[in-house]
Amino acid sequence: VGRVGSRLSLIVGLWLNCIYLCSFPLALVIRSPTAQAVVAIAGGSIGGVAAGFLWSAQGTYFAASARLYVRVSDKDGRTLEKATAAFAARFGSIFLGMEVLLKVLPLVLR
Repeated sequence: VGRVGSRLSLIVGLWLNCIYLCSFPLALVIRSPTAQAVVAIAGGSIGGVAAGFLWSAQGTYFAASARLYVRVSDKDGRTLEKATAAFAARFGSIFLGMEVLLKVLPLVLR
């Protein structure tokens, strides 16, 4: 993240995550068990690298976004702490809300 910046790190991390996600259907259509294992393990390794890019870049991007929001905000009294708290609340609500939804979905679809 320090070398390429948070934005490019997010882009690289998302592309690597796409490769990770595609590795599992690819492993399913391969006939050789050895090749399946290689594709699945390589995909999982790429997914780990992708997560490293995404989580570290996300924090940097989050902090930069909060600083920019405070700088351009029209509201008086908007502090970095308040902006960070508001951003964290939104992120947490969306992230955890989607997690709960996706964990409940299989129960509903039964």
